[in-house]
Amino acid sequence: MILHLKEYVNRLKKYSQQLDNFAVLTDQPWVTNFDNPTERCVYIFRNKDSQLITSTNGNVKKGTWDYLPSMKSLLIELGDKTTLYNQGFLDNSIMILRRDGTDEHQLFVNENKIETTIEKLLQKVEKNYLSQTKTEDVSWKIERGEKVVKFISDSGELKIFTRKEQGYEVGDKIMVNNKVPKDGKIKMGYWNYILVENGRIKKIK
Repeated sequence: MILHLKEYVNRLKKYSQQLDNFAVLTDQPWVTNFDNPTERCVYIFRNKDSQLITSTNGNVKKGTWDYLPSMKSLLIELGDKTTLYNQGFLDNSIMILRRDGTDEHQLFVNENKIETTIEKLLQKVEKNYLSQTKTEDVSWKIERGEKVVKFISDSGELKIFTRKEQGYEVGDKIMVNNKVPKDGKIKMGYWNYILVENGRIKKIK
C-alpha cells in the first residue's frame, strides 16, 4: 500500500484541500506509521498554540507544528528532530505528506473515518473523487422530441430532459446546475425524491 502513495497522490492531488484549511487538519486523530502493526501511532495537530501531540501505544510526546504558506508545507518539530513536509493530498479522511527533497510519502488517516481497513478507505476516497470527475465532465444535450423541465431543489437547478407531455419519468436524463450529477438521491420536497444513476432517473418517489 505504502509503495503506491506517490501514484495515489498524482491521481488525486487536484482534489486536495490545502494544508492551511485548519478545520480539516487540526484537532483530529491522524493515525500514521502503518509499517509496524504492533504500534498505534496517532498525531493530533492542535489549533491552539500550534501544539503537536503524538501517542504511540499510549506513550505521549509533545511538539510543535507550523504551516509555511510560501511552500505549502508543514514544519514539524518533535523532540530533537525537525522535519519539513510538503503537501501531497488532504481531505477530511486522509492526509499524505511528502518529506521535503525526497520521494518519501507518509500516510495519515483520520481515525474517525476508518470503517473497516485502511486499504478500503483509500479505495473509497479515490472512487469518490474519480467518479465525480466522470460525471462533472459530462453534460446532456437536448435531442429531437425532448423538452426540458426545470425545477429548483436543495441541490440547485434541476433540468430533466423528457419526452413525456406532462411531468417526467424513469429513464429521463437529468442535470443539476448544468452538470450530470453523481449517483444518489435528489430531494424534490419534504418526502419526495428522485434516485439518479448514470445521469438518468432510476426511481421517482
